[in-house]
Amino acid sequence: MKQLFDSASILNTLALFIIVPTSSSFLHISHISMKQRLDNIDDARSQRSQRLFSRMVTDSDDENEPSNKAIFSEMRTNSGREPKLRVGVLSDIQYAPVEDGHSYSGVPRYYRHALSTARVAAEHFECEKVDAVINLGDTVDGKCLDVCGGGVQALEDVLQALGAYKSGPILHTYGNHELYSLSREELADRLNIPFITEDDGESHDLVGYWSYLPQPGVRFIIIDSYDISLLARCAATSSKRKEAEKLLSMHNPNFPEAENSPIGLTGLQKRYVGFNGGVGTQQLEWLHQTLEHSRQCNEKVIILSHQPILPESSPSPVCLIWNYNDVLDIVRPYNDVILACLSGHAHRCGYKRDDESGIHFRVMAAVLETNAPNDTYAFMEIYDDRLVIEGYGDCESAVYDLNHVTENKNFLDEKCTPSSKIVG
Repeated sequence: MKQLFDSASILNTLALFIIVPTSSSFLHISHISMKQRLDNIDDARSQRSQRLFSRMVTDSDDENEPSNKAIFSEMRTNSGREPKLRVGVLSDIQYAPVEDGHSYSGVPRYYRHALSTARVAAEHFECEKVDAVINLGDTVDGKCLDVCGGGVQALEDVLQALGAYKSGPILHTYGNHELYSLSREELADRLNIPFITEDDGESHDLVGYWSYLPQPGVRFIIIDSYDISLLARCAATSSKRKEAEKLLSMHNPNFPEAENSPIGLTGLQKRYVGFNGGVGTQQLEWLHQTLEHSRQCNEKVIILSHQPILPESSPSPVCLIWNYNDVLDIVRPYNDVILACLSGHAHRCGYKRDDESGIHFRVMAAVLETNAPNDTYAFMEIYDDRLVIEGYGDCESAVYDLNHVTENKNFLDEKCTPSSKIVG
């Protein structure tokens, strides 16, 4: 497997750089308006913080079922301890310089306001000096394909907005919508995703899986769920596209004429649509090796992916990774390492604590579907014993108990000295 980055050297030397292009077409927000919104955020955050830490800790499969007495394991209060790590989280910004519209199911979408939210969130993240920002993908919308400047210009606009955050790196995943108007080479350049080239002797396909260590003891692992995909893969030469075509022809009778349609599919079979994708064999092996590395180094891991992994966590089965079961087979045995898996793509919040492993699977709400004056994004805090999601707009707040991993109570009790930022 030919790599754009050499993994061995990366393990010791490679640092993460964030590319923030500028654009003259960025939609400016007045200083007064922005200050008012941030002041309102501060007031709301103070009130929310009091409510959040009076909640019980989630220790069940469904945080939204108040009648289930097993949901909450114990009451915790804010003890004054600082979190191990604090990050900002955004998902499905899907900016496009077009008028507001609707999804296929009729849900309103606010394309221009999404850009405003990106900047509001970035300024808030910078104000709070979070350690990093997570962007769970679909940064621009597929509608950019039909506008002047296309996806390249729209992505530059969003990156300029996110550039208000300067205190750390922005960790990007990518989704289906980027691939409608941008190539993986363009995403590598603009989103600083360290793609590697997988060479099977017939084709040379770029895949963007990687990991990042913001501080010793905590690692983010980023899965590329569009590894096996129809999108932006060469129809004539790509082995990964051919594998995607084979899967869809087997499971979706609408393919190829209506590859994005789940009509006629039932239950979990609905995931076999053209705007989804899968995780390839080499990436699965890399995931296993990276989790084993984290176990040996006593690191705790949060997995990031655009598409949901656990079926029960997703608001719709239409959004799942095609071979989610293969990913789960690798993830579940590492429940002493993995705190949670975060994803987007489904646009609404979803949650499930896996019965088998105890790992938390959380789907984050989309920026795109919240209208002014509200803005959807979140802060995430990692403590020894809990994971705290502090949501704004349509993003639900929650506190997740980490009792499935807290036998190793000290995250910083390292068995090795992982100085790397990225493992490719």
